[in-house]
Amino acid sequence: MDNALDLYSQPKLNISNCVTIKLTERNYIHWKRQFESFLSGVDLLGFVNGASPQPDSVIHVPNI
Repeated sequence: MDNALDLYSQPKLNISNCVTIKLTERNYIHWKRQFESFLSGVDLLGFVNGASPQPDSVIHVPNI
């Protein structure tokens, strides 16, 4: 891959940049709020809380 293209590639997703606290027995509510905000921001929260339907496990391709 050309190094010049690396400058324009999408940054790698790193959850530790968004969820800044480590989960403990005492901070679940605060951690959950950050984690759900992160998932919502990347359009994944619905798959975790059940609001989005589960994708099909098999995609059928018609014979041509």
